[in-house]
Amino acid sequence: MNPAPFQALQAGVRYAARVRIPHALLMTALFARHKNVNKKVSGIVSQTYSHARSLGLFAAIYKLIIILLQSKKHNQHTLKYRPEHKWHSAFAGAIGGYAVWGQHNAVNEQVVLYLMGRVFLSSLKVLKKKKLIKTNFDKSYKVVAALTWGLVMFLFENHEEELPYGLKNSMREIYRSDEDSPL
Repeated sequence: MNPAPFQALQAGVRYAARVRIPHALLMTALFARHKNVNKKVSGIVSQTYSHARSLGLFAAIYKLIIILLQSKKHNQHTLKYRPEHKWHSAFAGAIGGYAVWGQHNAVNEQVVLYLMGRVFLSSLKVLKKKKLIKTNFDKSYKVVAALTWGLVMFLFENHEEELPYGLKNSMREIYRSDEDSPL
């Protein structure tokens, strides 16, 4: 059996734990002051486990699909299990994304939304590099920022119930604090 998927699983678990533990500690310190210590620790462990499980499984599935897609000829010449054709990475990523990150929970949603923004901006850069669009990235970024903030403020003011719990609470703290304290 090829060890690459198992190595990817381990690397995904290690990386996710390394980034999730400090994040969960900070978020717990900031937003879970009302919870007792047992609930705080339980939340940190639960979020870390969820992130590590998802990233580890995704990495293993991705690597396994890449290996399965490789031709024997390609496989004999290299011990690096990377996509043989460009579409392989998109296909393996989509399958893994559907199977793992498609399970809706708070941690998966946070990771997918984080990636979505990064991928969108990176895609603009690729399109510009390939001369498929003519744009000044700084100007494009300003438009993206304006649309994002305009939309989030519209949603907050008109459809607050549709915003994710953490975002809704942050928005309330920032933009409704004047309603809670008399002048």
